[in-house]
Amino acid sequence: MLEQGGRHHGRSLLPAPEDVAGLRERSRDLVAIDLDTDQLALLELLLSGALRPLSGYLDERDSRSVRAHARLASGALWPISANLHVPAALLSSLEVGSQVSLRHPEGMVLAILTVADVVSCDCADASPSVHVGGRLDGLELPPRPSLDWPSIRQPRVEEASGSRPLLGYQTRRTLHRADIEFLADEMERLNADLLLQVLVSHDQQAWNDDVRRAKCCRLALDHLPPGRATMTMVPDLRIADPALDAVAAGIILRNSGCTHAVVDSPALQASNPRESMREIGIEPVDDARGRRAGEPIGDGELREFLVSDREIPAEFTYPEVLAELKRWFRPRRDQGFTVFFTGLSGAGKSTIASVLMARLLSVDERPVTLLDGDIVRALLSSGLGFSRADRDLNIARIAYVAAEVTRNGGIAICAPIAPYRRARDDARRSIRRYGGFVEVHVSTSLEVAEQRDRKGLYAKARRGQLKGLTGIDDPYEAPEHPEIVIDGAQGSPEEAAARIIRDLESRGYLELHGRTQPGTG
Repeated sequence: MLEQGGRHHGRSLLPAPEDVAGLRERSRDLVAIDLDTDQLALLELLLSGALRPLSGYLDERDSRSVRAHARLASGALWPISANLHVPAALLSSLEVGSQVSLRHPEGMVLAILTVADVVSCDCADASPSVHVGGRLDGLELPPRPSLDWPSIRQPRVEEASGSRPLLGYQTRRTLHRADIEFLADEMERLNADLLLQVLVSHDQQAWNDDVRRAKCCRLALDHLPPGRATMTMVPDLRIADPALDAVAAGIILRNSGCTHAVVDSPALQASNPRESMREIGIEPVDDARGRRAGEPIGDGELREFLVSDREIPAEFTYPEVLAELKRWFRPRRDQGFTVFFTGLSGAGKSTIASVLMARLLSVDERPVTLLDGDIVRALLSSGLGFSRADRDLNIARIAYVAAEVTRNGGIAICAPIAPYRRARDDARRSIRRYGGFVEVHVSTSLEVAEQRDRKGLYAKARRGQLKGLTGIDDPYEAPEHPEIVIDGAQGSPEEAAARIIRDLESRGYLELHGRTQPGTG
């Protein structure tokens, strides 16, 4: 939907203050659609006016044109798929002209959508869904950390530069000396002020990284001329094509008041977006820094420098930025970490995990949390069954708790069966955001596990009294690249725990300084 004029407050899709109460009252009787993190990012950009001239989600005519030509049906250059996909089960509630409320996962209504059209979606990787286009009336922006900076969520800089041009720059990483020197040179060349937009996620698990990255960028901006730079946090749409990503950034920066925009080198290498940038009304500024010596590395690479205690040259970044980075990416000996056991029922996971917990409590000062599979099933996941979806959700819940323990500098020991490789890989990714992850495959054979059968599960499964037991009539997908493999039929649990501690020490997560481990001397 394109702007019709006069409907919303200012340049955004948010209402005038006196209209909020009426909209909120109207939303109470509407069918509600809960938005995911990507949908929240798109909605924030729409409501804030960052995607003008859109006044809502694209209708089918514009959507087809954008997919085919990266242009709206009017011919205007537009690389952003501003679509809303909802479950097909809601189709009966989505008649043209009807209204639905769009909700944050925490329950607050953010906007009212007036449906203009509904079309089946041919998304191969999704459940049956429909594409909904229509006009938006916003109530409020999605909540996320504000960092207590007055302009941090104000995407537009109104008359901030007076008669000077405004140079815009979007970044997904921390800024360092080379970035600031480059921006300072361009500001001087253009006699321009600067608007820095730090791209962030609405994913709650990513907020920690987003906030710290923004803090580092703000510290770096202090090295530019006073009063000449403004920073905001803007949702990241992450368009895969570098050239289209550059044009999308240009649209958002143009709608934020910028006259010029830095075009990152990946876009310049992939294509020539300069004419596209000029077509949308913003002058491109080439980022020609390349990967020369001293040019900043990405946050992922920087993390490896810091967690392995490798020295970062003083000329690379500013002292205050480096100090913040060291609080962000702590050396492994100061990080939290998770030891994640996986294996068949009866493999010996819980026994080894309990011994490991006792050993860690005796050799390290960090708090240790044991998330045993049976105990989690009885408490955290008491309402779940044993379908694949429920098993995956059980592992996701364990991973969430372990990630929080790890993020806060503790040690989590997880001992579920965790039969499916994808769920374990998802757990690894979520926990690795905050610290270490060591996967331990207790590879005890089915025959040995059946011989033990302390719970009688295998006997029941063999008699047909129990369905879906891992290893009998439900698969166990063994890890392909675990950090440690232990045969639970060989050696004692104490020996297995001692081996895990040695591995943790070799990886830098423990510093025993030659001390004898309890029970091994």
